[in-house]
Amino acid sequence: MIQMKNVMKQYDNGVIAIKDLSLTVDPGEFLYVIGPSGAGKSTVIKMLYHELKPTHGTIQVGNYDLAKMAPKEVPYFRRGIGIVFQDFKLLPRLTVYENVAYAMQVVEAKEADIKPRVLHVLKLVGLEQKKFGGSLMSCPAANSSGSPLPGPS
Repeated sequence: MIQMKNVMKQYDNGVIAIKDLSLTVDPGEFLYVIGPSGAGKSTVIKMLYHELKPTHGTIQVGNYDLAKMAPKEVPYFRRGIGIVFQDFKLLPRLTVYENVAYAMQVVEAKEADIKPRVLHVLKLVGLEQKKFGGSLMSCPAANSSGSPLPGPS
C-alpha cells in the first residue's frame, strides 16, 4: 500500500512543486501519474521511490515510513517497487522480456522465479505477445534478435 498524507515539496529556490497532497493506493492497484508539464508528476514519483524527500507530510510505502528510512535501507526498499518511466529507461539491445528479467537478475531473484513473474507482468501490461522481440513500434526495448534469456546452466 502507498499512503501520502499532507505532502508538500518546496525546492531550495522557493518553488512549491506539491502542496497538501494526500492519496492512498491499495495493494494490487496501478497508479498512473498524468498532468501537464510542471504539474509535479516527476516530483511525486521521485518522492515515492525516495529520490526526493518531502518538505512536509508523510509517505508510507508498504512497511516503509520514508521519513524514517536510513540511507542504507533505500536500495532494499527500491528492490520491492517497480516504476515505468515515460522514456522507458530500458536497455535498447534487449528484448522486452530481457529488460524485465534483467531487473530481477540484478536483485538476485531465483532463476525459477524469474520467467513466470516476467510473463505475468508482461501480460498485466498487454505485452505478452512482444516478450521476445518482433515489431514493437511503441516499445523501444525490442531488438531484432528476438532471443530469450539463456536458462540456468
